[in-house]
Amino acid sequence: MIQSLHEDMFRISDKLPTEEEQRRVRHLILQNPGEDGAFTDDKLALTFSRCPHLETVVLSGAPETTDRTIVLLAQTATNLHGLNLSNCVEVTDVGLLELTNKSLPLQWLILNGVKGLTDPSISAVAKTCSRLIELELCDLPLLTPVSVRDIWSYSRKLRTLRLANCPLLSDKAFPSPPSLVLPEEPEVEDGEGPHPHQPTTWLEIIPPLILPHTTENLRVLDLSSCKITDGAVDGIVTHAPRIQTLILSGCSMLTDRALESIYRAVFQVARSCTELRCVDVALDFGA
Repeated sequence: MIQSLHEDMFRISDKLPTEEEQRRVRHLILQNPGEDGAFTDDKLALTFSRCPHLETVVLSGAPETTDRTIVLLAQTATNLHGLNLSNCVEVTDVGLLELTNKSLPLQWLILNGVKGLTDPSISAVAKTCSRLIELELCDLPLLTPVSVRDIWSYSRKLRTLRLANCPLLSDKAFPSPPSLVLPEEPEVEDGEGPHPHQPTTWLEIIPPLILPHTTENLRVLDLSSCKITDGAVDGIVTHAPRIQTLILSGCSMLTDRALESIYRAVFQVARSCTELRCVDVALDFGA
């Protein structure tokens, strides 16, 4: 019996497809580095230029991947639903912006350890990838609150967001609690009196993030080792009322007040979600 094209597509793991397989492969999973030279950037670029039906691609085992290869993937695999570029340190904003320019139907995107990525490409992901339900941005040393605020504002379908070990993230990256009141600047009469506070960095002048909506779909949020305070936790549990897993290990600036906010949110969720069976709140405030 002759199989249809849809039935004949398949998954390949930890090897590159042959010429015969290139037109049929749908899922390419390269998690484990092959022998020396198995997954070079040149080989990947040639492969992606010949694989038009790819839907999911994992390249965590191909750290030599460059922007050129990601551009070819975006141009060829027009039905790409998922992409894992973890530890592909040669990839930059150039490759990621090409993904967003092609309006691909991405539902999950994993960019852990892609250390050259900056705010413009992450903001572009938030604003253009409207179908995203999973986004992982751990270990990105250049990520700032600017792009994370866009994620809260535009990525309304997200169920999982991971931001662990991003050293520049602060409370400014997250929704502000409703009770936040900005301090008034002291009045200065006749040129006398205390001078107003001068921000030490440009991040300090970013206003609080006030959202007109709640993030109803978010279930998992990982903020391990981020420099956030109790105020950020207040805002998060208020704007993500259905969150089930909140990971705050290594957030050493948190105090007992953050725990109180989480407990209040848990009780509120339990009252409103009659089918709720489990809420996993993982906390470790360090030494």
